[in-house]
Amino acid sequence: MSVTQFKAGTPYKYPLPEGVSLAQLAALTNLNKSTVSRVLRGESEGTDGYAKVMAAIESLGAPRAATAVEAVAETPVIQRYSRGQLLFQAMLEATAEDREFTVLVGPSGAGKTHCVRLFAEDNPDTLVMQAQQRMSVGDLLNALCKLFDCPLTGTNYQRLDRVLVACQGRFLIVDEADLFVYDRTNGQIIRFLDIFRQLHDRGCTVVLVGLPLLFDGIVRSGETYVYRRIGYFRKIGAPTLDELADFWRALTPGQPDAHAKAGLVAHQAQRFGLYGYLQKLAGRLKKLDGDVEAAVSFLFRPEGA
Repeated sequence: MSVTQFKAGTPYKYPLPEGVSLAQLAALTNLNKSTVSRVLRGESEGTDGYAKVMAAIESLGAPRAATAVEAVAETPVIQRYSRGQLLFQAMLEATAEDREFTVLVGPSGAGKTHCVRLFAEDNPDTLVMQAQQRMSVGDLLNALCKLFDCPLTGTNYQRLDRVLVACQGRFLIVDEADLFVYDRTNGQIIRFLDIFRQLHDRGCTVVLVGLPLLFDGIVRSGETYVYRRIGYFRKIGAPTLDELADFWRALTPGQPDAHAKAGLVAHQAQRFGLYGYLQKLAGRLKKLDGDVEAAVSFLFRPEGA
């Protein structure tokens, strides 16, 4: 059972000045923490936000890191690329601001978990839980008790009461939440959803993230008193071929043969796993001296595909 509270720790291209926190730099620049963090990771060079952050760092007496032209990175900085991922990030930020109950869905490999990790790293008070196959209501309550530092003893009702007290003012993201609706009866779906509905009613911001069948299951449950509590919803689409090709080029810097095959690789990724497929392929490519065809042969594909 995977229960995680992410801590800040993403390596920054532009380090924070000594003794200055991310929140302090955000306040100094009048930007939100997510924007400042993206600048520090090197994602927003050339933007107004970048100029504000660099000016603030210099005003604090810290040396500015080398620019992208000046620096030669050993590994590429790979963050968000698709429009869908940017919308996903915007939804997380809006949810945090408005303390909503939100459902976010998208296809496997589209970068949902990646976006959750980046958001949690930018906002270290975020609690992230990963749902598990065949998780029962009791399993869910145990996971929530661990997450909110509550005793595990007692009945389901007693554990839920403790969680409802401890969750107030917190931000909870549940990844792979489609496992709460997959192969479940409507009654089981309602029991899971009602726990998250009660968390939100007690002041906990809740985000359920999963495959599109999560949304289908919520609607199928038919209980409007549950899903009317859901304030925000977004279904992100799969990345386009161009977005996949751009991501592939970013994963394979200085490899002209790999870049020449970007279109072909993007077509394969669109069929067999999107960004996840490309990351696995790039990892294998490094061990095969840049031989794209050999790397492709390692990855699973349905017979005849």
